[in-house]
Amino acid sequence: MPTGEGKSDQSYISLTRVYKDGNYVSQGVVEILQDAGTLFQHLNDLQASNDDLRIYVVDEQNTRLYPLSSVDDASQASHFDDVDLIQNLSFPPDTMQEITDPLNHSKQMMTYMTSQETGWTVVVMQSKQSLFASLNRMAVMFIGATLATLMLILVLSYLISKRVTLPLHRLQRIIQKTGENDLVSGQDSGQLFKLEHPGSIREMDELNDTFIRLNQQLVQSFQDRLAMKSQETEARLLALQSQMNPHFLYNNITNISIMAEESMNEQIVAFCANIASMLRYISTPGKNGVPLSQELDYCERYLECMKIRFEDDLHYEFHIPEEMQLIQVPMLMVQPLLENAMKYGLGDTPPWKLNITGDMDAVQQTWQIHVEDNGPGMEPEALAKIMHYIEQSQEWERMPDLEINGMGLKNIWVRLKLWYGTAARLQITNKPSGGVQITIGGSIGKEHD
Repeated sequence: MPTGEGKSDQSYISLTRVYKDGNYVSQGVVEILQDAGTLFQHLNDLQASNDDLRIYVVDEQNTRLYPLSSVDDASQASHFDDVDLIQNLSFPPDTMQEITDPLNHSKQMMTYMTSQETGWTVVVMQSKQSLFASLNRMAVMFIGATLATLMLILVLSYLISKRVTLPLHRLQRIIQKTGENDLVSGQDSGQLFKLEHPGSIREMDELNDTFIRLNQQLVQSFQDRLAMKSQETEARLLALQSQMNPHFLYNNITNISIMAEESMNEQIVAFCANIASMLRYISTPGKNGVPLSQELDYCERYLECMKIRFEDDLHYEFHIPEEMQLIQVPMLMVQPLLENAMKYGLGDTPPWKLNITGDMDAVQQTWQIHVEDNGPGMEPEALAKIMHYIEQSQEWERMPDLEINGMGLKNIWVRLKLWYGTAARLQITNKPSGGVQITIGGSIGKEHD
């Protein structure tokens, strides 16, 4: 207990020592009093500047020295629980620990330090939220500044790249829209791009100029190729047609020779008249085809010649719809089928019958002509050979070489392919009742045009 006291309305910190003489005999007590307000002035100033900051000072007996208040103050007394945490949990000094405030259960950050000279322990506590508030603000500001910088960089990058990407996108759209019709018409899409967007950068101008030159060369090359392809197709058709002419003459001269041997003079005169009419037909340029009606008229004259020779042993009928008469077909397309039937379908006992029918498919826009005979049919090996030839035509790169003998069906198939492309049809079947049915067909339009 202090042996002296100061003013009764003030708090003091008292330090007392027993005074002894040289023989260590107690002579009295020395007491030093220090005003508590003066001693803890710095701590008062710290807490006054920060409401969320709490500072405690306790001695070695865990007696609170600061803050100064009555022990009955429940609010302040409860704060000694924080001091008890230090003793109970043995938190190491000079380290930051997170604890829960027993009053409001808020998160608090606490640290303490014990003086080796006085044995006093100074405990500092502050709300976690307020302690990291400035750090959080700094983090938010840093994130905001980073985002703003990134946005600025993105905007600048977009504006810079826009001058490059937009002309490229326009050029890409023009290239994608440049189709076969543009190449045929020769429309210069690249020049239009240059006129509409004069402000493009130099590299884009050079790329556009290169595209313009390439487009012009492509147009010219495509048109030249198209012209060459058209001329090549026409040349092939004319060559095949010219191959049919000697084939026709070869067979009919043979027929006249046979008739002459049999002294069929009147029939030879009628035969020659029909041949003269037929020669006028086949000598007419037919690169663009002929109406089906003219081809059928030619076929009838041919069968009349055969009728002169075979008389009542030969019977034939035409059943072609009226709407098919104006369809454009390649010249000498049906007559070789009749000739083939006459050559291979007359092996059995007469009478020999030929039936020529036709039909159209208005939905598919296709036509078909069927030629049937009542002969013995085609040998399986010969049928397989010609069907194999038709299947191989998908891999042709040039017109095959054809010979006069036995070229009729192959010639017809080649011209159908050149004329109708993938729509061409040639089908040969042996009928169960006897004879052969040959079907040819194509689209109503001409594909290679």
